[in-house]
Amino acid sequence: MADEIDRYFKACISGKIDALIKCRIKKLEEDTGSADENYGGGRVQNVNVAKNGIENRIIKKTDDWNIAQWNKDKWNVEQFMLTLTQHERQLILMRYRRKPYSWDKVAKELYKSKRQCYNDLKRIKQEFSEGAYWDPSFLWKTL
Repeated sequence: MADEIDRYFKACISGKIDALIKCRIKKLEEDTGSADENYGGGRVQNVNVAKNGIENRIIKKTDDWNIAQWNKDKWNVEQFMLTLTQHERQLILMRYRRKPYSWDKVAKELYKSKRQCYNDLKRIKQEFSEGAYWDPSFLWKTL
């Protein structure tokens, strides 16, 4: 389970989720779908094609399940980070950024031993997994 939480933190803190959200929004904007040819000869009323197109794009973005789930996962990590001390936050940010610091550099920055930093991170991950913020249902399976 520690690997799952590592992937969860890495995705949220390194910016991977933000990139996934941007890509998904771009894909939804480019996907125009198929046009309704109105086969059958029925009369079309109150058609404002430009307005409907804009509304449909907005609805696609706001109702997309992936985007909502990624935003929820990002929010979960942000809220959990608010419960941590300043040193714990720094430890998390140093270890899960895009190019993570080595344990030597983390220990030097936080004025602790490598073993103490490692144990602190292990304790933080344990708190996260036991708390209300951990939702393993989606994010770690898709990354």
